[in-house]
Amino acid sequence: FNGFSFTSAQLNASMNGTLSLNSNVSGVHTATETITAPSLTVTATYAGATRTRTLTSYTCTMTETPDATYTYLRRYTINGDVTSSALSSQTVHFSTPTPLVERPSDANPSSGTILIVGAGNSQIRLTALSASQLKQELDANGDGTFESSSTVDWNSVL
Repeated sequence: FNGFSFTSAQLNASMNGTLSLNSNVSGVHTATETITAPSLTVTATYAGATRTRTLTSYTCTMTETPDATYTYLRRYTINGDVTSSALSSQTVHFSTPTPLVERPSDANPSSGTILIVGAGNSQIRLTALSASQLKQELDANGDGTFESSSTVDWNSVL
């Protein structure tokens, strides 16, 4: 995208950079879809406020595989950086050390881990305990030790 824009009465938005989608279906419940954004910047003005968000070295993949118990399972991985003017233009790194796994009857993953690393190596680790709950851990000072932990509903973080 180079200067791609959208304008309405309430919203002005523009997009610059690269975004690709690769989809490969090789059988029933056998598929892989990957979204890649080496560098993509979206700027939008809504209700007088302008926000800029940039994805860098960003990859998100969904893999669907057959499963004897659940018919199929979906596994999700993410890796990349998000920079946002809403976060004082700070960069946050997202990764999945353990892929998120979702069963067809569930609205949320029942296993897997998302790691979010911010300024000073502070980090939040979200670990799926079930399709309804996850463990939320915080390392506020970036020393690698999670000082706090709580169990929360998926709905509270989505």
